[in-house]
Amino acid sequence: MTRKEIRQKKQEALDKIEALKTENLELSKQACLLCDEEQWFTEEIESHPKQKWQRKSHELDGKLVGRIHWMEGFRDEDTGQVIQIERQKIVRVDGQWV
Repeated sequence: MTRKEIRQKKQEALDKIEALKTENLELSKQACLLCDEEQWFTEEIESHPKQKWQRKSHELDGKLVGRIHWMEGFRDEDTGQVIQIERQKIVRVDGQWV
């Protein structure tokens, strides 16, 4: 095998890796949008204070915020009882994935 062939095979492998990374990212985004007993997705317009230099009195801007929610169990160290707490994570802001 020549050096050129080895470089070409390495580049083909790197291209396949990039394609798989892209596919994996798209699948992760689709999984965020699913709603079932394990996790659910919400998207609402939320008011957030504008940056100090943009403010005129108490103006708020409305951002469309997408969040995933899930329940997570935490064990109380004293009683051993499992306490369920709703967790959440922002995944999109104004339609852009974060």
